[in-house]
Amino acid sequence: MTHLSYLSLSKIPVQDKLSRYVLSGLRNLKSLSLGAMQLTDIEEFAFETLTSLVILDIQANSLHYLRNHTFFGLRSLKMLFLRRNNLRFFEGYLPFLHMPLLRELSIEYNQIDTLPGQIFSSLTNLKRLFLSENKIVPWKSRIFHSNLTVTVLQLSGNQITYVTPIMLTEFSQVSEYLDLSKNPFNCSTCGMKELQAFFRHSNLTFSLHSKAQMDPLSYTCKQPVFLLNRPIKDVELPIVNCEIEEATLISLFAVALICFIIISILLISFLCYFFWWYIRYWIFHIQARMKEGKFSHPYEPRYVYDAFVSYNSENTPWVLTYLLPALEAQEPTFKLCVHERDFQVGALITENILEAIDGSKKVILVLSESFIKSEWCMFELHMAQHKLFDDIRDALILVKLENIDKKLYTKNLLYLEKTRLCLEWTE
Repeated sequence: MTHLSYLSLSKIPVQDKLSRYVLSGLRNLKSLSLGAMQLTDIEEFAFETLTSLVILDIQANSLHYLRNHTFFGLRSLKMLFLRRNNLRFFEGYLPFLHMPLLRELSIEYNQIDTLPGQIFSSLTNLKRLFLSENKIVPWKSRIFHSNLTVTVLQLSGNQITYVTPIMLTEFSQVSEYLDLSKNPFNCSTCGMKELQAFFRHSNLTFSLHSKAQMDPLSYTCKQPVFLLNRPIKDVELPIVNCEIEEATLISLFAVALICFIIISILLISFLCYFFWWYIRYWIFHIQARMKEGKFSHPYEPRYVYDAFVSYNSENTPWVLTYLLPALEAQEPTFKLCVHERDFQVGALITENILEAIDGSKKVILVLSESFIKSEWCMFELHMAQHKLFDDIRDALILVKLENIDKKLYTKNLLYLEKTRLCLEWTE
């Protein structure tokens, strides 16, 4: 087997991948045919010992992609046929890297839609490249080596709607045949004037299947409608200022980005305005949970106080004169937490409030008009309500010191008053 020079396995259905060591040791093989074998994949390095191979035929299989080392070892290969598979190319893959002597590459009738940059750059001896009947769209990065001269480049039957400056540069590297027929050209886009000039002044043959230099019926405009089916070479193309077009696109993008930023800022401002209490609560709620998470054992509340008293400073005399003596001095005695006496000096007031609620079995809300009008009092109310709800504690006690105008009530406070017993103070 080591002296075998020609091997054809065509039409032997394997319905599987070609494994790495199946062809191992065939160092003198010159021609290998693997056509119509229903191959679904080729393992990397499967051809690594075929260093003398010149012709490789893998047509009419079910290959979907090629890896970087699929063709590793084929340093003598000159002809590679990959027609009628389901191949696609992906950015970053360079499957033809290991074939420096390759002269002919046929990849027609596949599913190729993009040509990644440098995909053929390692093929410095390439002369004939067949890419017809794919789904190739215009490319903007070089696909060939800059010093390469290609004899035949066939791109007919793809999805090339216009040409880029890079494409025109690489078309100039073709010496005999350039086939771009049967592509849906949009004759109102950038680059089409340059392509028309290229057609008019080039000595290339633009059709492989016609005796004439160009078959006019194979090179027609598909867009815009008023130029439908008009031959590109002879039609009067509309003038398109590509620099203005590009600048317009950039301007539109910039305007859209600025509008998006402004709308986002307005939306965030709106949410912050209407949900400020909830935002503040969750900020401190998360901070508290982070502190709790520092302990390895599950969080268990340690109550320092029987109740935290939330009140406005205008009601301090009532709290000190009536509430504290009644609950702390008379039997049974209770330990209360009040701002003036029990808050930690130097700590943030928000931290003091959260720690007071956390460390108290109950929360007493001393309701008055001054309480409702106070931002900090309402903050304490929201913090207490959400914290106790989170801990599944129904521990809010409402004490109303005076008749309060219902217009001052928030929806939340109305709900609390309706769903909980509210004690009313009378002289």
